[in-house]
Amino acid sequence: MKRNYGIDLLRMVLMLMVVVLHILGQGGVLEASGTLTVKYGASWLLESFAFCAVNCYAMITGYVYIHGRYRFSSLIQIWLQALVYSLGIVACTWILKPENFGVLKLIHFSLPVSSGVYWYLSAYVGLFILIPFLNAAIHAIPEKQIKCYLFLAFFMFTIPSALTRYDAFALKWGYGTFWLALMYVLGACMRKYGWWDTVKPGKATLVYICSVLLSWGIKIGCESITMRLQGEANSVFSVMTYTSPLMVIGAVALFLAFKNAAVSPKLTGLISALSPAAFGVYLIHQHDYIRGFFIV
Repeated sequence: MKRNYGIDLLRMVLMLMVVVLHILGQGGVLEASGTLTVKYGASWLLESFAFCAVNCYAMITGYVYIHGRYRFSSLIQIWLQALVYSLGIVACTWILKPENFGVLKLIHFSLPVSSGVYWYLSAYVGLFILIPFLNAAIHAIPEKQIKCYLFLAFFMFTIPSALTRYDAFALKWGYGTFWLALMYVLGACMRKYGWWDTVKPGKATLVYICSVLLSWGIKIGCESITMRLQGEANSVFSVMTYTSPLMVIGAVALFLAFKNAAVSPKLTGLISALSPAAFGVYLIHQHDYIRGFFIV
């Protein structure tokens, strides 16, 4: 199978976007920027550009595994990597700050998947277990029916919740296995049927930028109007969520921009070496101690 270095490059870009999201949110930048100030607008613009990262990661998984070799050992490898990082950071913290160490915390960090140390890891493990079932369904269902099912899922799971700001289908706004599975199916179908393969990277990038700016504009516009009418800023619509239709469109466009991009042969070696390290970046900076001591 020919390796797509554009997707490997996208993995690194997405991890940078995830770090940006956590610094803006957990780091308190959004909260400290005031309401409807220039800093507020700039901070939320950065947030908008980075918000589709989680959707893209799930699409990459579907794109790779629909024709890739499914091995349960890969799941064990991911779990062991998370365990090493989790306990390694605990050990360093114990040396530097012994007062923060306890038996209950040691048990908590020894179970990085089931204890919820990393929410995305927990959701991803659930997705990984479902991959054989998802692949079997994708291969068994005709393309025309899959398009209908995906269109129905897109319409029902994204638009109503964005308009009503109510999570009617318990998707947890995208923070869970079910939503990752839906994005997995979308990425897998893009690989299996070659959907949008002819879209030029420049055009895909333009769609991504437009979806980001539209999401940001709706949020800032609604808050400005409600501030004038009610004296309190209100977003009205849920546009800054993983399940937002604009965020799904933006994720697809960003995925296509990198997937269809031509990568210089001079960079392939560097990309191949650094791309696998992206997951480690997440395991480090989203550990409870790292997040609490440095980001928050």
